[in-house]
Amino acid sequence: MAPISWNGSQVIYNKVIRPIFLRYEAVVDDMVNDIGGRAMSAAENITREVLCTLMKNNAVVSLTPAQPETKSLPSSSTATVAPSDSKEEQPSFR
Repeated sequence: MAPISWNGSQVIYNKVIRPIFLRYEAVVDDMVNDIGGRAMSAAENITREVLCTLMKNNAVVSLTPAQPETKSLPSSSTATVAPSDSKEEQPSFR
């Protein structure tokens, strides 16, 4: 749409959407903050319950990462590459 003052989308935004948004902005912010606080509290409670259950059951909790299995790379002595006699495949650096 053309950016002119009587453009329909700008009229709807400036006359309807923006005033409603500004009127309820504080209410929406408070609701979002409250929901965030409740979510954090629930996460803390769940974590606390899981840790207490593990401790009651004498479960061993390891905080260090497990040692990854060490794998060796293939040896270069097992792989053989046949030399190429073609001069087309070899790059020329002149």
